[in-house]
Amino acid sequence: MIRGLDFFPLHDSFALDDWWDEAGPSVNQWNVVVDWVYGLEYAYWQWPSRPIEEMCARPVEETRLAVVPESGGVAVLYRYHYIRLETDLIWIY
Repeated sequence: MIRGLDFFPLHDSFALDDWWDEAGPSVNQWNVVVDWVYGLEYAYWQWPSRPIEEMCARPVEETRLAVVPESGGVAVLYRYHYIRLETDLIWIY
């Protein structure tokens, strides 16, 4: 991490819209997941995410998967780009 940098912009969040359209979550579930996802802007490594080693291409990018706490089992797959310092959502299920 670059010293003094504490913000990792969420570059692509279209997966949130897709999840809303396809899953039709409750308002509470939506709020829990959105809060967790936007927390990635401050800590792309946030708990309980884990890297998926076979999908990582370090030192360029890291792909991570998390089941969002208190979301009813909603999983988020995303990629962090080390060079661009940005996070892209891949899918939410």
